[in-house]
Amino acid sequence: MRHRTGISNVATLIIVSVILLNSLSLLSVNEPPNPSCAVLRAKFVEVAKKYNIPSVILMGIAYTESGWKQFDLTGAPIIHTNTDGSIDIGIMQINSTGRSDLDRLKTDIFYNIEVGAKILDNKWKITPAIGDSDRNILENWYYAIWAYNGFSYTNHPLNPQGRHYQDKVIDNIGKLIIGDDGQPLWTPVKITKPDPTKITNPPSYIDTPTPYHFGDLYENPTDNARIVQANTDLIMQTKTDTHLQFLIQNVGTSTWQPSIFSNPYSVKLTLVSNNTKIEKTIPIGSKVQPGETYLCDFVVNVDNPSTYDATIEFYNGGNTFGQKVKTSITFEDFDFSDLNSGNITTSNHTINLSYKTNLTDNFIPYLFVKYINNGSVLSTDLTTGSIDNGVMNFSFLPNFKVPSSVTVEAYLSFSTSQNLTSTFSYFYKGTYSVSFNSVDGIIIDSYPDAMISVDGTNTNLKTRAFVPLTQGAHTILLTRDNYNPYTLNYNYTGFDYVFANLIQLSSLQPQASTTNFDFGTLKGNEAKFMNVSISAPDITNTMFL
Repeated sequence: MRHRTGISNVATLIIVSVILLNSLSLLSVNEPPNPSCAVLRAKFVEVAKKYNIPSVILMGIAYTESGWKQFDLTGAPIIHTNTDGSIDIGIMQINSTGRSDLDRLKTDIFYNIEVGAKILDNKWKITPAIGDSDRNILENWYYAIWAYNGFSYTNHPLNPQGRHYQDKVIDNIGKLIIGDDGQPLWTPVKITKPDPTKITNPPSYIDTPTPYHFGDLYENPTDNARIVQANTDLIMQTKTDTHLQFLIQNVGTSTWQPSIFSNPYSVKLTLVSNNTKIEKTIPIGSKVQPGETYLCDFVVNVDNPSTYDATIEFYNGGNTFGQKVKTSITFEDFDFSDLNSGNITTSNHTINLSYKTNLTDNFIPYLFVKYINNGSVLSTDLTTGSIDNGVMNFSFLPNFKVPSSVTVEAYLSFSTSQNLTSTFSYFYKGTYSVSFNSVDGIIIDSYPDAMISVDGTNTNLKTRAFVPLTQGAHTILLTRDNYNPYTLNYNYTGFDYVFANLIQLSSLQPQASTTNFDFGTLKGNEAKFMNVSISAPDITNTMFL
């Protein structure tokens, strides 16, 4: 936490500190013995509530100090040596001066977090007030964050050579940072910084900057939840059973557990438009521990076409907890028909499904596919279709070594979004018996997609593709700009599925599907969600909220 003259050890950690549009970071998978991000997220919430600190403030400080790491790749604690000979230790970078608990600070990550929270709480109490000193207003923590690193002119925002530590923490809190569980470390909040010209030296009282944002102090400290995956910009059919799915995560410290007598935890969906109001409640019927997720599948049948405001609320008995989450869903009157027979025979292992609608809106048809054999789900996939005069055509290959016949369940949805998630809302489900004709060749797949050559001949095919092969040895080459060529020496004896991960020639920044990562101003107890698709080096597309 003290002044640092060299490059911090944080730079040597396994943090992928790539920033996209100043809003997005990807945090790589924690290496043992560091706990997972899900465990740390729940611990930060627990400790922050204990010391009456908004959890996002404590999380942001820890990320700025260490990237949520207590240990480096060798298992040694993260240590930084200061110019005065003292050291900063662990995930919260606790300074060693005057302390007798150095060994525990080095080895016990949860203790390190608690000490950091105690220090921050003390800084809040000794720094000048901001506004009405409401601890749940994030903007009021500007001085306390500043003091965590050193309440001196070194961090004054008007110091041109300053470190501006508190501004770095606030900037990080406003970024979308993805943890090792593929989920945001926290919901990004654009905390408003004070006008630097209003801050004296030494600092004194200032008004709360506006707009201001609320933290999570006034919620039950043990119960907390968030939506981690769902779909937006949906267009659903009226007068039919429609499934609206939301994947929620337990980000509190208590376990959601039903008893033989009741299910105290539940999730409520409310749809409102004009004079129509639809309410559905789903009990959480299985044990969900902190960090774990639960799929909510609401079934609604809407009579009146309109765009509905949708609100998700979390309950423990009759009491709400967590943030209300809001979005909107459009329901329209349109005709729909399934043009497929129940039995489908493929050509070159390609499945073709067709549907028809008279919906004239601009939309993208999506199909979520389950491959089932003897009651077991073998694989799932998500694909988009084309539209021609109201006929929607889906043409796709299996994403695994499929047996000679399978049952395919196809779930259909319309959306104006370019990206949907596998937490799939739908208004139609079709079930088909699919047979695959015997033909010599294999399915070649890769991430990212690449051009395919076989035995030195360009096939003009791009992965995923079915490639005819003769019996015997073949050399398969996958190429893509800015990636190393991938060569596979393959002895073909029968149908197969081959997947390859391509490796980049040089480091590239992740690319996202949207230029706006502002999740909106979080006021009171409400939040909005959106879908984002990230394409990052050597990982598959990740979609989240």
